[in-house]
Amino acid sequence: MHTVTTLATHGTLKLSGTAVALNGTFTQADIQHGKVTFTQDGSDNNDSFVFSVGGRSGQCDHGHLRYYLH
Repeated sequence: MHTVTTLATHGTLKLSGTAVALNGTFTQADIQHGKVTFTQDGSDNNDSFVFSVGGRSGQCDHGHLRYYLH
């Protein structure tokens, strides 16, 4: 399970067309099936969002990833 910990400033992260809120979640399967998208707001700015990566059933393989959009 991936949890959004910092939202993008110049666009919207979406899951199946619906905006993902802070602390919203998506799965690796969602990514692999093209359900996670990003819509840039039209400004000429770089952007990023951060999400945490959690393990199955509460296992301790957690980390944070920052995804940069150019």
